[in-house]
Amino acid sequence: MLFLRSSGRPFNLEQITTQAIQLAGDGWLAASVSWFAAFRGAVHYHHNQLEEAEANFAAVWNSRLLAHPQAALHSSIGLAKTYAAQGRMDEAWAVMESAVRYCQDLDLLQLLPTVNAYTAELAQKMGDSKYAQHWIAQGGPLLHGNVMPFFYEPEMALPRMLLVINTNESRQDAAELLEELITILARIGNNFYLIEALAMRAIIHEADSEKEKAEE
Repeated sequence: MLFLRSSGRPFNLEQITTQAIQLAGDGWLAASVSWFAAFRGAVHYHHNQLEEAEANFAAVWNSRLLAHPQAALHSSIGLAKTYAAQGRMDEAWAVMESAVRYCQDLDLLQLLPTVNAYTAELAQKMGDSKYAQHWIAQGGPLLHGNVMPFFYEPEMALPRMLLVINTNESRQDAAELLEELITILARIGNNFYLIEALAMRAIIHEADSEKEKAEE
């Protein structure tokens, strides 16, 4: 499943997760099987099937004490992103606040950087520039060069947020970060995030070209 996710094969992933949940039967929210619903939620989200995405993410998140912690965490972010895509920003924020408490209560502090990264992205979407700038000033998460197979990868947050700021300095910072990201993603064969990184680099090049034309 992780290979299919990172290689960008969502239809294969949807078929596999659906069959796995059917085979699991009534016990489908056990720790190991909760991954299937989380990945299926991701497939629906990326196909803009928000009702189905919400149902899968919510099923895992609402049973988070039974689910695998990573599956629960990424389902919380998936649920928040699904709410945000529907303009339900307050509900999205409430989910992320719950995700922070979940990590703290279960002493899952290693997962907090991922929660904090999306919370910062969400704050920026909600117009809370002070919260977002505070996270940006910390420099974002380190680039470890791992497989990056999950629904949400915090390494992608900083260039996204810098692009939203859209100043000469922020675009330059994003471009430098993206060059490193693109090298890593190409090396590990993660086509899913590589496509996004290349798209962001293209946006920067286009913006810089337009700026040069305006100055001529």
